[in-house]
Amino acid sequence: MSLPLSYALMAGLVAALVLILTWGARFSSKDVAGIPAVRLNAADWMLLGFMVSLAILSAICVSRELPKYYPADSAQVVFLPTLLIQTLFILVAVLFKKFADAKFRYCVVIDAKTLGMALKFFALAISCVLLCGILINLFSLTFFGEIPESQDIIEVFIGIDSFSVKILAVISIGILAPISEEIVFRGLVYRTLKGIAFFRGTLNAVFAASVSSLLFSAIHANAFVFLPLFIMGMILAASYEKSGSIVVPMLVHSLFNFSNIFLLSLNESVCR
Repeated sequence: MSLPLSYALMAGLVAALVLILTWGARFSSKDVAGIPAVRLNAADWMLLGFMVSLAILSAICVSRELPKYYPADSAQVVFLPTLLIQTLFILVAVLFKKFADAKFRYCVVIDAKTLGMALKFFALAISCVLLCGILINLFSLTFFGEIPESQDIIEVFIGIDSFSVKILAVISIGILAPISEEIVFRGLVYRTLKGIAFFRGTLNAVFAASVSSLLFSAIHANAFVFLPLFIMGMILAASYEKSGSIVVPMLVHSLFNFSNIFLLSLNESVCR
């Protein structure tokens, strides 16, 4: 592909991405239900830090023991600790809400309006992430001569032969990951950042969404998906604010992950 054509395609993709994000920002700013900030005292921060550290250490201990029973590069070694940490993070969120001095709710609302809003934000999220992914691949191909490698977890998922292990992987990616990550990054991190931010009003929410989205991107440990996941995190925070229900970002996240699983499975079937 010639450089002028590559530049033209990249400019078109950037323009399309900006237009979609602009529409998304306008859509998100209308009829906002709002999510209250959570303000933690010193004891709450210590409790949360202890519980999160304990969950992470437990998962690390399990991950170190698994290679004794399974090959080091097997799906079990990847997904069993992941399932554990996801389950533990959900437990941490539930227990922290129960024992923290700060009184708050995660705002679980499920109705027809919630489901409809989730579908709209899913369409927004997948459009932006796909455009961003194509843009990054085109940029990498133009300037570095190669397309970025897939995330390790994707390669592991594609290589799973056992049906039972693949079911566990689907549960982890499509169900537990959206629940655990949304309850942590949107339900806790986003709202506590709103509680300590120095801004007011919309700027406060933008600051909290930006920082929580940066952390959300960073845990996936892949430079080439950092920007798409950051945009995804911002959209998920906006969906939480607009709907007033943690269920909406969970559903958007779950639909997004299931769509990836479907595309991976379809690609795997075609290649066989």
